[in-house]
Amino acid sequence: MAIMPVTSRSVLEDRWARVQAMMKREHLQALILCGRGKIGSYGNIYYVSSLYLYSVASYAVLLPDGPPALILGNRDQQFAQDLGIGDLVHEYRAADFTSTMYRVAGQAPMGQQLVHALRQRKVTAGPVGIVGLATIMPIEDYVYVQKEMPEIELRDVTPAFSAVKGIKSKEEVGLIEETYAIADAGFKCFAEHLAVGKTEWEVCGQVEGLVRRQGVLQSYIMSQHGEQYPRCATARTYREDDLIACFVEIIGPNGCWVEKGSTFAFPKASAKALAVADNAARALTGVEQSLRAGAPVQSAFRTARDVAAGAGYHMGVWAGHGVGVDHDVPILGDDDASPFEVGMVVAAHPHVVDPSTGTGAVFCEQYLITPEGPRRFSRYAPELHRVAR
Repeated sequence: MAIMPVTSRSVLEDRWARVQAMMKREHLQALILCGRGKIGSYGNIYYVSSLYLYSVASYAVLLPDGPPALILGNRDQQFAQDLGIGDLVHEYRAADFTSTMYRVAGQAPMGQQLVHALRQRKVTAGPVGIVGLATIMPIEDYVYVQKEMPEIELRDVTPAFSAVKGIKSKEEVGLIEETYAIADAGFKCFAEHLAVGKTEWEVCGQVEGLVRRQGVLQSYIMSQHGEQYPRCATARTYREDDLIACFVEIIGPNGCWVEKGSTFAFPKASAKALAVADNAARALTGVEQSLRAGAPVQSAFRTARDVAAGAGYHMGVWAGHGVGVDHDVPILGDDDASPFEVGMVVAAHPHVVDPSTGTGAVFCEQYLITPEGPRRFSRYAPELHRVAR
């Protein structure tokens, strides 16, 4: 029995082909994918390899043809071998076994391995794309590559890569559905355990344990009150007049990132609080109706904003974003006129805040954009949940 799921080689080969088509359009000699082992940064490497990183900085090098080469610290090299994907690991042994950003004196930067891999593959001049240049790649490695390979022209091609990664194949949608079943189970656990007098730690701990037992790699299990801005669980005790939001955001054992959340009203939640929740639910309905192929991305945010403003409320955090292997495009903000496309998967979570009472509400659902319209992943309909305990 395998120690954990690994993306099928056929799915990986399809991803390589789509990314390599982008490379040819961009006239790239090679592509450097930067990654770290955390939500928001793991996806570039996982997308082309099925390796979930534990090192702070790692790389994959992809040429216009063939499989990628993984540039890893020793512990990630060993893990890749254990997973059965050792054929993707570049043959180079670093002196340090951890390869974190905190290196011992005299240890070479990860950029040294990167330069070695490029030279071995005859990439010594011309345009080389980087994915994650501004947000992930350590400046030390960037400077090292520039110094050692001055004939290479380094380009940030993160947007072009993200556009490819943001469109899901039928097989990738199936993987997302597998992970979403775990998120739904976690959400059900929230509903079963919320009660007056319990702490956030108690309830979130129950949810965390359930999803981890099903193989979740990393999670944000959140319970929020007041304006409902995201934060970690605390020792706060639930009260009879609470209006709270609960979120299950997870990386599943197959590497997919999904989100499910809702607002919960305790027995004595005020009429003003319930009005905010009703407005947030209507904002989500408006966003859902905006998720149509060809519609401008910014229309989703503007719809939610208008629903909130009509009641004297304002938007808190963004209205949502793409999901798949990590966070994806599009970002549901106010400044993207590009169209929604068939195959995008979007987590919609318009966040409404009443500034007069400091009360927020948010509902989170995930959708696949199809030619017929948005298809919701969750088996639980979006609605205000009542806590009777």
